[in-house]
Amino acid sequence: MERNEEPLKNEESEQSDFEDFGEEESSRDLVVPGEVLTEDTKNFLPGRGTILNRERNKIISLNIGLKQIRKNYINVIPLRGFYTPRPGDKIIALVVDKNPVKYKCDINAKDFGQLKPKNTIKRGRERSFRRTNGPQESLNTEKFDIGDILIVKILSADRLNKPELTTVGKYLGKESGGIVISIDPPKIPRVIGRNGSM
Repeated sequence: MERNEEPLKNEESEQSDFEDFGEEESSRDLVVPGEVLTEDTKNFLPGRGTILNRERNKIISLNIGLKQIRKNYINVIPLRGFYTPRPGDKIIALVVDKNPVKYKCDINAKDFGQLKPKNTIKRGRERSFRRTNGPQESLNTEKFDIGDILIVKILSADRLNKPELTTVGKYLGKESGGIVISIDPPKIPRVIGRNGSM
């Protein structure tokens, strides 16, 4: 399977999961790391692939990529590279290994993601089964197999720990159809089209 690539997200960005696919408000310019994107921090916020400087009066690029202004966020979409996980992201994951306590998933990041059995079961359902002494899903790694394609959400991600994933949520879980392809980040909006028209 080809690795899926997505634009990087900055920790200070509070954009919604799919906001990157909406209509742009500006043309894209090629920028480099350290380049000042704007000094207007009253009207713009740092988005994906950007940071504020120490004085908090400039927004600076972290990557070589394309500058993008969407609403009041300034993003930089990297031309290439690994995906940087951010809590809340919904992404594609490939199960590459599993043991009795967790699944190991390729998410096209520097580290593999880990999916624990407890993060594949809805909590409310699990509690109701226990109350009525009925059958309950066991917390093991029998739900998915090696080679399965999953739609997951990032629960946590930092520099010290491997990204933790979940398949609990709307549109999350195992994908049984379709084809997974690799697309360079700058081309993603062209494939999806404006307002998801493609």
